[in-house]
Amino acid sequence: MRLNRVKFSRPLAKVERAMNDIVDAVNENRLAPAPGYRIRGTGTGTTLDISIPKVEAGIAASIQQYRITAIFDDYLEARTWNGTSQGSAVKIAKPWRLRKTGWDGVTVTYDFNGTSVPLRYAYSSVRPGYRTATHTTLLTVENQAIIPVYSLNDILYATEPTGGTLVTVAAVALTWLDLNVDARAWARY
Repeated sequence: MRLNRVKFSRPLAKVERAMNDIVDAVNENRLAPAPGYRIRGTGTGTTLDISIPKVEAGIAASIQQYRITAIFDDYLEARTWNGTSQGSAVKIAKPWRLRKTGWDGVTVTYDFNGTSVPLRYAYSSVRPGYRTATHTTLLTVENQAIIPVYSLNDILYATEPTGGTLVTVAAVALTWLDLNVDARAWARY
């Protein structure tokens, strides 16, 4: 019998490595004690004791579900949501690449297979989530929007990252960050 390797999310990377060490050892028929697990012989057989490593400080995070109530260039206003009723209001920073601040009026040169592609971004002053990307050499313009669009009453999941979000609204630093589980990204429209 051959075991399959396991895959966990980023905060559980140490657990993933330990579990895959065990899987590899079993598959190679050479199970031996190692960090994270030990083999113990008993009168009735052999047991494998697995110790799950403690999560390092700053890695553990709470994730909260929210419902969007307003949409802005760098952040969203939302209320906690338990599936049936709304709770307290909070401002949630958008992911870095989906914000206006830091990108509006900036030219970024990308390398596509050895070819430099300079794009200058200009954001809509009327509609958050819309911008143009101008190829500054060819002078071609592409209209872009965040897809899927942020819509009122959308459900999103946010966390409070260590080190903050780098977004400030009315002199208050935002602590919540959209985890972007819907994989929103800029796309041509």
